[in-house]
Amino acid sequence: MPIEEQEVLDRLSAHGIKPADYIKIRQIVSFDIPHGLLMFAQRFGRRSITQVLAQIEGWRRFLERDTLFNDDEKGKGEHLLQGVELVVCQALLDVNRLPIGQWIITGVWLPTGQDAQGQPEYLRPGLRLTAVDRASKEERSVVISGEELNDLSKQLGAWKRAVGELGIWDLVAKDAVNQRVTRAGRPQGWPIFTQFVIPPLYEYLRPHYQKPGHYSEKRDTLSVGKARFPKELLEDMLLILRFEHPGRFEDTTISQLKADVQHHLERKQASSTKTSK
Repeated sequence: MPIEEQEVLDRLSAHGIKPADYIKIRQIVSFDIPHGLLMFAQRFGRRSITQVLAQIEGWRRFLERDTLFNDDEKGKGEHLLQGVELVVCQALLDVNRLPIGQWIITGVWLPTGQDAQGQPEYLRPGLRLTAVDRASKEERSVVISGEELNDLSKQLGAWKRAVGELGIWDLVAKDAVNQRVTRAGRPQGWPIFTQFVIPPLYEYLRPHYQKPGHYSEKRDTLSVGKARFPKELLEDMLLILRFEHPGRFEDTTISQLKADVQHHLERKQASSTKTSK
């Protein structure tokens, strides 16, 4: 049975979360995820960018040599291939949100002018990509022009050139996408949710589900802490995920969700401990 929005809102209202606040939850769960990576995983599974590009070129060579299809039909085939290239380009754009090997990648849209109030405008803007080595702090930068980004025939070539100039094309093309968005035994794209959705959703909802927790000698000192995994919190998280992504979380259990939250908290604690040292 499909989940109704009112059911979700009623459950959240019982914990002091107003219907007007649901837009923040929707932003976390649906708007802020890297859709390019997710689409790549859904469409190509565990194939790498290199493998997908090789298939595209193979089909192009076939169309060039083929004598069965007329020019109009070949044009339609080329249009389909450009659509596949667009999926690859969107995945490359989203890869910038993830560390690639030892490199931290950031992207900044370049303003194309100013409005009447002197604020920057972004009309078909270019993109500056910067790669920083986490150990040596070496910094590399390259620009993709707005013309290239907004022309399907030039877009993929521009991305390959830019990532190549940064010196990280081999890392990106071979496994930067599929290792981050696929996991054996889970739906395609699952790591995206464990990295970008479940942690912030948990952190946003948790203050509204505070209950006394069990004492843990390893985790607590003299005082009894707050429960980290209230059953109602996990149930409502799963309800939200199923509502926002129908069909994707139908087989997910509370125990699996709890395990992902535990991993998030362990990473958070490890990072905090490392920082304090």
